[in-house]
Amino acid sequence: MSFLTAFRLTAVDVFQYILDCRDLTPGSGHGFAITFNPTGQRLELRVGWPDGSQGIYYQSGMSIIANKWYVACGVISPNRNHKLTLSDGTAIAASPAGYLANVAGSPLMLGASAAGSSMLKGDIGFFWRLGAMNLRREISLMPSPSGTSIMTSRGQTV
Repeated sequence: MSFLTAFRLTAVDVFQYILDCRDLTPGSGHGFAITFNPTGQRLELRVGWPDGSQGIYYQSGMSIIANKWYVACGVISPNRNHKLTLSDGTAIAASPAGYLANVAGSPLMLGASAAGSSMLKGDIGFFWRLGAMNLRREISLMPSPSGTSIMTSRGQTV
């Protein structure tokens, strides 16, 4: 599954969910989340595993700036080659061993919160999901021009 989204955070002092479609039920865990963690000022890619655990992946040394738009492109793959790339060039990659049977989570929550965390403090500009059932067809339907151009055409700086 691939996705393209744009987001901005208005606060960078609190843990918050940007996207979340994980189910961490032991024996049927699946899905992914994008979170912001103020500890280390890091954007995280969280992936749910079938045993109910999750992997948390991030790029050290990055800095998310409040009120700045970011476009993120993600690939969540059954062979566990996951990648999240931001418009500023930051790449978060995760390739743990094994196979993830169900990458897509349900339901997808935009800016939702979980126990002990905050709802998104900011905005989602758009979200586009490709399921990879017919990847060539889905790519042909993807918004054009790029996600960055979509936001700049709306008068936003990315």
